[in-house]
Amino acid sequence: MNRDLLKLQRLKLRCIVPSSPGKGEKVADRPDEGAFRQGQIPEQCPRSARSSQSITANRFCHSCVQLPTPCLGKQTNRSHATQDALRRFHRLRVLSFTLFFGFAVLQHRMSLAGVKPYLQNPAPDAITVIWFTESNVPGSLTVNLPAGGTRVMMSTPELRPELEYHPDELMTSRSNAAWMHRIRVTGLAAGTSYSYEVQQGTDTFTGQIHTVPDEMSAVRFMVYADSETEPESTGTCVGWTLPGNPGHKRQYVADQTTGYSENLKVIKSRDPAFIGIAGDIVESGGEQRDWDEFWRHNAGDLNDIASSTPILAAPGNHEVYGGPGLFGGYNDEGSMRAQGKFKTYWEAPSNGTSAHDDRYYRLDYGPITYISLDVTNGQPNGTSSDTNWMVGDGPGYPDFNPGSIPISMAGNTVGSS
Repeated sequence: MNRDLLKLQRLKLRCIVPSSPGKGEKVADRPDEGAFRQGQIPEQCPRSARSSQSITANRFCHSCVQLPTPCLGKQTNRSHATQDALRRFHRLRVLSFTLFFGFAVLQHRMSLAGVKPYLQNPAPDAITVIWFTESNVPGSLTVNLPAGGTRVMMSTPELRPELEYHPDELMTSRSNAAWMHRIRVTGLAAGTSYSYEVQQGTDTFTGQIHTVPDEMSAVRFMVYADSETEPESTGTCVGWTLPGNPGHKRQYVADQTTGYSENLKVIKSRDPAFIGIAGDIVESGGEQRDWDEFWRHNAGDLNDIASSTPILAAPGNHEVYGGPGLFGGYNDEGSMRAQGKFKTYWEAPSNGTSAHDDRYYRLDYGPITYISLDVTNGQPNGTSSDTNWMVGDGPGYPDFNPGSIPISMAGNTVGSS
């Protein structure tokens, strides 16, 4: 047996065997990729792993997992057997591999105890601090006052079943953190900075609060879209067509994890007052692991930008998508699961309709009036006014047509500015 395979067999790794999407394709655009997202074993398993001896109850295969092919760096010379072994070990759920100078280096992905504290719903005199834990244990929030002294508040954990994993969803290295801690800090001064500290068990997290300034203040903010996070994009570099030459394709120099991380580093270095995300935040809104991946970047081990910079989120079609195959796609069940996760994570100024809070809203931030709209659906369902025929009436998304409440809100806001 090849020594590379022998070492990995001794580790007894149990990893999925993907039916990988084509270059440049996203899973949400490929409904037939249900087997890929659910870890099903393909018929062409080279070791006949469909036998009961090779497949566990979770439909994992011991023999056909593969290492992610590195996007950067020059490959050193290896034997054909070694190269073949490396190609077979491609996607790992709990462990990832990095090729460095021709050797396979085992790296453990950090397992986080939830989502670190992040800021929501900023106002001149208030802001909300949210974090998630794996257990029902209260935490404390301490706000340091500019003139000296502190304010200490205790959280009351709330179990959010919306954050459960789908029965067919493979667990990532993070356990399910479904206990929500949310504290609305009020009585603050406009245009003022406060440092804060969250104590959760033996862990301490720190951040900065900046309240909304007056209309004469200068404000810097940043907006992006289509982060479409998913853990299985790690190690995969998609292709892109060279402009003006459709027949010539190149490969991105970085995978999603590296690319998104580097972009967030740039955003953080600019110190914006807030960040807007114009939809398509995660790959599949109904898959918890895709949200886990998003928070790794924004309030986790990769970056904690959201701990000091509020994120103003708008839903895109990916946030009404349950996921491919058994995850439900755009049907009512899958879409409502996606809706529940979106609504759990975000808090925005009230729009006057409790059923649609957080899906569209207006925020006045200093001299800026920021309008966020939900454009994912139009009503009545199945008519010429329906902008998303794949979504039914069940989820109850707001209408987005002339005369609808969101359009009227936006028009009235612009007209009064």
